[in-house]
Amino acid sequence: MSQRGLTEPGLLPGEATPDGILENVLGSAVPAFIVTALVGGPVGLRDLARRSFKWQVPLRWYAISLLAPPLILLLTATALYGRATLRALGQNWLLTLTSFLPALVVMIVFNSVAEEIGWTGFTFARLQDRHGPLRAALLTTVFFWLYHAPSFYVETRSWVATAIILGFLLLPHLASRFIVGWLYNGSG
Repeated sequence: MSQRGLTEPGLLPGEATPDGILENVLGSAVPAFIVTALVGGPVGLRDLARRSFKWQVPLRWYAISLLAPPLILLLTATALYGRATLRALGQNWLLTLTSFLPALVVMIVFNSVAEEIGWTGFTFARLQDRHGPLRAALLTTVFFWLYHAPSFYVETRSWVATAIILGFLLLPHLASRFIVGWLYNGSG
């Protein structure tokens, strides 16, 4: 995420700024394919591409992965802010269709998919083969968490603020690695 993404409107909805997309494509997906090509050759490369772009999974996995995050966000916001969240959603329901969902689609396609090729398709999968899913999720969390440190430092220009942000995000990053690992294994 760039400084421009926080202070100026981007070309794309939400936080999906072009440099944020490039960060995930060039910082996660491309290196995963390069290293896979080097260590696994054409067979490994085809396998990573097949796993990364496999979209034909049972419908329940789409429902879980696409509906659960907004529902968890809604439940959390309601728990924190009370009924005002539900009233605001009811009064602004059209924004859900015109702003929130389009931004979510852009974020999923250009940010999350690119990022998960590297973190789940490459790192988690390789670690899981050696250490099992739980240890692989823990180890991937460490690397995933540290991967974000430079961008937080660029945002804040402070190592103290970066450490605070990273500390705050450790549990959500860990939870995301467990959830994504479960989705990865459950969906095949």
